[in-house]
Amino acid sequence: CASDKDTEPTTILPASCIVGSIAWDITNEVLQAQRLEPDTGTGPPHKTYVPSSTRGAVIKWAHTSRFSIHPGVGRTLALIRRTFWWPSLYRDTKEYISACQVCARHKSSNQSPQDLLQPLPVPPRPWSHIALDFATGLPTSRGFTVILTIVNRFSKACHLVPLKSLPSSAETAELLVKHVFRLHGLPTEILSDQGLQFTSRVWTGFANHLGARVSLTSGFHSQTNGQ
Repeated sequence: CASDKDTEPTTILPASCIVGSIAWDITNEVLQAQRLEPDTGTGPPHKTYVPSSTRGAVIKWAHTSRFSIHPGVGRTLALIRRTFWWPSLYRDTKEYISACQVCARHKSSNQSPQDLLQPLPVPPRPWSHIALDFATGLPTSRGFTVILTIVNRFSKACHLVPLKSLPSSAETAELLVKHVFRLHGLPTEILSDQGLQFTSRVWTGFANHLGARVSLTSGFHSQTNGQ
C-alpha cells in the first residue's frame, strides 16, 4: 500500500549526469575574432562585442539557422541582442535581410503586382553600362560571405569581388574605382537594384560626380538587366 509519508522526489536523469547550457559555435567564432579586434568596452553590459570580421556570420546564424527560419528584422535583432552587440548592428541586419533571396521568394509582399519586365537596349560599347548586385547568404570561405558582381552589359564580362560583409555606399564606390574604373574607364550608366547602398545620398552624389546615370531595377529580379 502507498505510504502516507512524503518521499523525496526523484529526477529523470541520475545525479551523476551534469546538464550544461547550450554553447553555440558562433560564440566561439566571435571570441576567436576578438583576439585581433578586442572589445571596445563601450557597449551594453553582459553583451559580447562582435568584431567586424564576424558580423556577417552572426547575422547569418540568427537569420538562416534551422531554429530561426528567416525571421524579419525585429526578430532577428532580438535574437542577436540576447548575446551580442556592435555599433552598426541595426543597419547591418536590415541590409542583410533586405538582400536575402530566400525571404524575397517566399514571403508575401504588400505591394500590388508589377508590370512585365522590359529588356534594356544593348549598350554601344564595352563597360559604358554596368550592372551591380550582391550575392549574399553564401557559405563562409576564408572569411568571405558576400560577392559583389559587376557586369559589363555589352559583353556580359564581369568582375567578382569577394567581401566579408555587405559594404556601405562609400565602400561600394571605392570598390568600383579599384576593380572597374581604373581598368575600363568611367561608365555612362550604373544599373542596380534598390538596396540601401544604391539609394543613399552618398551613392547619388558619387554617380553625379562621375557624370553617370543611376538606374534602379526591381529588387531580386536580376533578369531586369538582362543578366
